[in-house]
Amino acid sequence: EYSGSLFQSFRNVSEGHVAGVELEFRRNLTKHFKLDFNASYIYTHISLSENGIYTDKSRELQGASPYLINVDLNYSTKFMHDKGLFISAVYNLQGPRISSVGINGVSNVMEKSFNALNLIGSYSWSDKTRIKLQVKNLLNQRQEFTQKIKATGKEEVVEYYKKGLGLQLGFSMDF
Repeated sequence: EYSGSLFQSFRNVSEGHVAGVELEFRRNLTKHFKLDFNASYIYTHISLSENGIYTDKSRELQGASPYLINVDLNYSTKFMHDKGLFISAVYNLQGPRISSVGINGVSNVMEKSFNALNLIGSYSWSDKTRIKLQVKNLLNQRQEFTQKIKATGKEEVVEYYKKGLGLQLGFSMDF
């Protein structure tokens, strides 16, 4: 039932409802270690006209995850003569969301929950020079998109991919 159409269209509704709650926690664990935690719950809802082509007349907003969680554990220290080291591990959990809205009786395509872990490090020789290393997507989780098939009632994976590991190395100097 999944349509691999090259064309996508967008239509705004006249009104929708969005509400959320966010919890943030920051804590210095030691002189050099710091923990940051952030969690959000987001409620979204729209109602569509009964004579439209959309399969669900009442649903969440497309692209909006109902929850997000972020955790950042970092280490930071200064050495003599303005030298410094910073290392951070950043975890992110994004809840499931509607990727493509279903039409004409075909179900929505849902993007499954996604976990990401990134490492960021930098070393400063002085207050003007710095080298930075970023390692992105260490978990390299398979990103899945599913759709409920009307004929069988089963949820099937209709698309998936892995983003791969990303590496960035940079050097900066202030003049």
